Amino acid sequence: MLSCKYADEVIIGAPWYVTEDLLKSFNIQVVVDGFPHFQKPILKKELDNYKLAKEKGMYVKLELQSMITIDTIIERIAKNREK
Repeated sequence: MLSCKYADEVIIGAPWYVTEDLLKSFNIQVVVDGFPHFQKPILKKELDNYKLAKEKGMYVKLELQSMITIDTIIERIAKNREK
């Protein structure tokens, strides 16, 4: 994400839930959630970490077409270390 020309900033160590403090501290205008098309979204409201961003109308969901996930990348790194 750090090299993505469409991202103004990436918050390393961001909290799991979007909070009012986070939005104000970083002057966040849009919250983007990218998820693979094969991943089912969480349906329970109490687990919605984007609830505040959705309520404020600043949430955007992107459906990624790549099958590469963070788990795939970690597996590749682990396999290459074994060699």
